[in-house]
Amino acid sequence: MHLDGSVDCGLALAGSAVKETLKAGTLYFALVFAAGFVLGTIRTLWVVPRLGVRRAELMEAPIMFGISILAARWVVRHVQVSPLRSKRLAIGCIALGLMLVAEFTHSQFPSHG
Repeated sequence: MHLDGSVDCGLALAGSAVKETLKAGTLYFALVFAAGFVLGTIRTLWVVPRLGVRRAELMEAPIMFGISILAARWVVRHVQVSPLRSKRLAIGCIALGLMLVAEFTHSQFPSHG
């Protein structure tokens, strides 16, 4: 904002773009994390007892890969993300950062059960 009360349009648009990128990255993280939570529960309760841990994880990996791709495509369309690769890379990095925070938090405070 300038002394006369006017707002620089370039800065206002940049702030809006950052908010949209954060929103898209957070939404992408939430979708993939939720899918992983559901599949992890199914894997742990029903697949591991029948096939073992390693086979169950190997079966889950390609499914999560597909979900990640579908979620990324859905977020790009839903949030109407710019076609710039840098914006899309930023969304992926935000989601990755949130996933790492979630993983490190879980590893620091494991459940006792």
